Amino acid sequence: MRWGESLLSFKPEANLAAQVSSVEVYGWDPKEKKAIVGKAVAGEESGHDPRRKSGGEQLRAALGKDTVLQLRQPVFTEAEAKRRAQAVLNDHAKKFLTGEAECIGLPDLFPTGTSPSAISASPSPRRTTSSRRPIRSTPTATARASR
Repeated sequence: MRWGESLLSFKPEANLAAQVSSVEVYGWDPKEKKAIVGKAVAGEESGHDPRRKSGGEQLRAALGKDTVLQLRQPVFTEAEAKRRAQAVLNDHAKKFLTGEAECIGLPDLFPTGTSPSAISASPSPRRTTSSRRPIRSTPTATARASR
């Protein structure tokens, strides 16, 4: 899609409300009688561009301190706790930058989770769909496909 050709509008939105600068997952090892801790910090998100600040890093800079999300989960190893912490951090990071786009003339473009049959069965003569999805480094927001 190119602006002014098939891309008619694009509305990005940045939101720090759901961001955290780190996630800590706590579990308990009943055999060793000790805590199991896994941590993930802002900047380690999957798909993070090291040349730019992630949402968690921007939150840390704005507040001047870390915002830590602490979770208790049934984990059995430190590696599992680390993976869970990373997954939660990634989920929060996906909510930082979202957007909505509208395009015309791309019948093969459908919002995530929408089937072509659902759109063709739409009662609207314009057959417009919309979806709000996270944006990655390159604008890949799910678009409204109009036919």
